[in-house]
Amino acid sequence: MSDYKHWLRTFDHDDEEKAATDALDDLGRLNQVARSLLLPILAEAILMVRRDDARTVERQFDLSRVFSGETTLDQRATRLSQSFVLGDGRRVTWDEATEEDHRARIEYLSVHVRGVLETISRHEEAIGLIREHGVSCLGEIEVAA
Repeated sequence: MSDYKHWLRTFDHDDEEKAATDALDDLGRLNQVARSLLLPILAEAILMVRRDDARTVERQFDLSRVFSGETTLDQRATRLSQSFVLGDGRRVTWDEATEEDHRARIEYLSVHVRGVLETISRHEEAIGLIREHGVSCLGEIEVAA
């Protein structure tokens, strides 16, 4: 584990921007321009570390194992204490999330999935054009103006 990720994990506000503000305070004296530039970078980094941590736990202990008795109580507590963010910015833990929260999360993720699928489609279209024109990249295709 990198020292950077370890350091980011020490700021435990639920809100990534508040955690990033604490991280900036921990860095010491920074002028206002540096703070304003670094704040979104640190907030995003904290979010990424949290997502990575949550995914690691989710992969280790899937819900069916947690509720079938295949995990210890400590493992169950670790798994269910992981949180996820909803589209409105709220963060909720697995053990407290309602059916409505899970549906909101599904919708939030579905928006991202649709975007990824659209991006995949654009790249597939690019591959088709490259093959169709017998070139190695889109920049080599000559078209009439």
